[in-house]
Amino acid sequence: MQQTSIKEEQGMSGNNRESSPSTFSAEQYIKSLKLANSLTENAIRSAIDCFGITEGSMVLDVPCGIGRHSIWMAEQVPRLTVIGGDISEEHLACATEMIQSNKTTGSINFEKRELHSLSDKNDLYDFIWCCDGLWIGDPEQGAIDTTPYSILNEFKRVLRSGGKVAILFWSDQKLLPGYPFLEAALKATMSANRPLNPSSAREFHSFKAGAWLSRTGFTGIACRNFPVDLSGQLSEDQKAALLMSLNMLYGAAAKEISADLREQYLNITDPTGGEYILSDENYAGFVMYTMFVGLKPS
Repeated sequence: MQQTSIKEEQGMSGNNRESSPSTFSAEQYIKSLKLANSLTENAIRSAIDCFGITEGSMVLDVPCGIGRHSIWMAEQVPRLTVIGGDISEEHLACATEMIQSNKTTGSINFEKRELHSLSDKNDLYDFIWCCDGLWIGDPEQGAIDTTPYSILNEFKRVLRSGGKVAILFWSDQKLLPGYPFLEAALKATMSANRPLNPSSAREFHSFKAGAWLSRTGFTGIACRNFPVDLSGQLSEDQKAALLMSLNMLYGAAAKEISADLREQYLNITDPTGGEYILSDENYAGFVMYTMFVGLKPS
């Protein structure tokens, strides 16, 4: 699996009645990442501010995907040295192309990295940023590993004493205003909760990431939530990003709910239909990111 978000990996925008989230080209996948980034930018920028990256630091962003977070860090904090790492050559090529049009006071480089075995010397980085890259569970369902500890120990190895790590997850959403029972049914499906399943250990739910960090020897564990607020008449870009997100989150889940609820879902997410939920001028919803931070002891 490419080291990108399991949430992002579950699908992309299109006709919800016909789309197949498991098969699409690298170009289409990159387009879906750009849409997701446009939707979540404000929340991620707020999380970057909260993380407390200091001027002139050395930062590892892994997995970096198409590099937006690396670029935003370098825009927000002066004189950073940012290494964006990912296993996907296509993502790294896209990220490298994007930095040509972004002017910062530091440096950004995108390089191939594998989370379990980082090609970096010990005690190198001041900060490590890992957003939507540490989904734990069944690898056959898209998880990066069955436990987080080998990856976190690798993060600890390349962090300097006193360095900080941030682990972030897309943690919640309400995107179907007026349809609480439909959205509750979708969220309760196996597809919406992958890569976990009912037999998964509670320890590996993403909201236990603070315990993961503590067990790996990090201290000063903290947790913060960062919402993406959505309201009013949506722009066409917002509609495109939200439609992609709906299909990503609920496209496969819709196959697991009752026929009546599934038909309701398909009707309200059909851009050509009269019930299209994203055309509501009074639309309201949110997406939530959760960040866990730990400190490597001196």
